[in-house]
Amino acid sequence: MNNVKSYEFKTKTSAELAKWIKVITYCIDKNKKHLIPKIDKFWKFRLITTSEFEAKADTGDILLFTGDQMGAKLQRLVTRSRFGKFL
Repeated sequence: MNNVKSYEFKTKTSAELAKWIKVITYCIDKNKKHLIPKIDKFWKFRLITTSEFEAKADTGDILLFTGDQMGAKLQRLVTRSRFGKFL
């Protein structure tokens, strides 16, 4: 991700600051796989990781997709469906 954020921490000692940096770095590294991928307006979409999908998906499940392309919109119009693809 290319987002650059800056935070300011105030501690009483440099040792306390070092502990905070270590804990925060550990948490970021541990949770990198859960970071939201770069998708415009990502908050509009329900996202899950591949491992979450594999854990929840079962044989016989139906996946529904919708797209922004003209063909997908036309298909939804013709079929009167909210979804363009069914897998």
